[in-house]
Order: sequence, then structure tokens, then C-alpha cells
Amino acid sequence: MERIARMEAKKSVLALKQEMVSKSFDLAVQKIVELPEERYVAFLAKLAKEASVTGDEEIVLNARDKAAVGEKLVNALGGKLHLSDSTGDFAGGLILRRGNVEVNCTVELLVELCRSEMSSEIAGVLFE
Repeated sequence: MERIARMEAKKSVLALKQEMVSKSFDLAVQKIVELPEERYVAFLAKLAKEASVTGDEEIVLNARDKAAVGEKLVNALGGKLHLSDSTGDFAGGLILRRGNVEVNCTVELLVELCRSEMSSEIAGVLFE
């Protein structure tokens, strides 16, 4: 009986740790999308430059970013890429689209790609 209780306690602690690590990644997404405007535009411009293959893709932003920084982003890119008329349903970052080909550079995906290699490091910082 005591052994089962210890195992249940360990499972509960592990679940709590996993939840805290997950919240750390959620916070990373939030911090990126809340960067000061100038830094956020520079971040988006870097993403677009690195992901652009042909130079004539359209940039899909979420509605908030399109209104707030869309034109500034196009200007930062020297007018090489243009804003899409449509918007995306994501927290931040962008999608480059050419025809029916899309390159996903959303903040959520970028953070998720880091999750597998960084989860153990974050857990180490949080719990050791």
C-alpha cells in the first residue's frame, strides 16, 4: 500500500514538472510575440529572409501583426516580399506562401521545434 502511494506521488510530481516545462515554452511564445515593436519587426524580417526561396512569396501574418507591423515588415524587407490579403490563426511569426506551397515560420512551430532538445535542459534549471 505504501509502495503504491509512493508511486502515485512520483507520478504526480512528474506530471507537475511536465506541466511547468510546458508552461515555460508557452511563456517563450508569449515573450517573443510581446517583443518591442522594432525588435519584433527585425525578428520577422530575419525569419522571412531566411525562409524565402524565390523572393516573391507573400507574407501571411496574424490579424494583429498585419495591422500593427505589416507595412513596417515589408519596408524592412525592401519591398521584396508582399503582404497577403489573408491572415493566419497563430500567435506570432509568419507563413511564407507561394501558390499552394507554404513555409511555416510561426512562433509556435519554432518553439515546438526547440522543445525536444531543450526540455531536459529546462527541467534541469527548474528542478535541480
